[in-house]
Amino acid sequence: TAYEISTRDWSSDVCSSDLQDRDETIGRHKPFLEIAKYLASLGMVVLRYDDRGVGRSTGDFLSATTNNFADDARAVWQYARSLEGVDKDRVGLLGHSEGGIVGPMVAAWQREVAFLLLIAPPGLTGSEVLSSQLDRIAELQGVGDASRAAARSLQSELQRIALKYPADDESALTDVRKAVLDRWQGLSGLSEKTDGSIDAGTIKKQVLEQITAQFRGLQSPWMRHFLAYDPSSNWVLFDCPVFAIWGEKDVQVLPGINRSKLETVVTHNTNLQADFLIIPNLNHLMQTAKTGLPDEYESIDEAISPVALEAMGLWLRKREILP
Repeated sequence: TAYEISTRDWSSDVCSSDLQDRDETIGRHKPFLEIAKYLASLGMVVLRYDDRGVGRSTGDFLSATTNNFADDARAVWQYARSLEGVDKDRVGLLGHSEGGIVGPMVAAWQREVAFLLLIAPPGLTGSEVLSSQLDRIAELQGVGDASRAAARSLQSELQRIALKYPADDESALTDVRKAVLDRWQGLSGLSEKTDGSIDAGTIKKQVLEQITAQFRGLQSPWMRHFLAYDPSSNWVLFDCPVFAIWGEKDVQVLPGINRSKLETVVTHNTNLQADFLIIPNLNHLMQTAKTGLPDEYESIDEAISPVALEAMGLWLRKREILP
């Protein structure tokens, strides 16, 4: 019996989180629907649900954190175990991106979780995940080393400010402005200056406004929790079989550094049956990609690569989870 969790994914925007329905609808693609069909074809029971506040689910999405979403997932997992015809001892969890944090959280709370299938799970803190994805995207977009270094420094400072002040404290904006101006020489290379019609003062004002607006996103309850949270801590608290896969071209949850962090952590959990796989040429959504950049997602025809689905099926057979 499989239980698929349709937790929200923050893949469509590098600085914020989006509501997700049970299909994980992203543009014209519905990857969770495709995964559900595939698992069902293997003889598994699949249960999906809408995030709180979206689709047919009630609740307040904007004030929730990953902990709240893990509570939701645990409640639905417990419900799945009560369904007639479902073997309650064989109910596992599947999660993508933030769902790769939620699944291990629930498994750490509930020892009865039978297995975990995790797609692009973060191993680093949210602060490290966000900083690394922004830097990688900038690199692929051709941003120079000096500008990227300034942007990394600014991102780190903005995160520190977001965690220092209460979410509604306007005095944080004074620190934000100072952080930008202190790094202006490096950041000025990031602004678009296609002609001489815009003076330097106007450009600086526009950049300050843009960064201030982005900083507001860092002040949300979800983001403040995400920045400070270390998801790898849960991996020493459960021992069910777990399969974690990443796309080689993933620019949202960089595969190399997140996999390495989790591999290091699980050496301290000798009872854990953990398998890790990075699949070539796939992006964050496990689509066959050219660059891996988010603006490419919509143009790709497939919702999810058959290679990724087959990898899940092979692992389920290997661990004797399939019925």
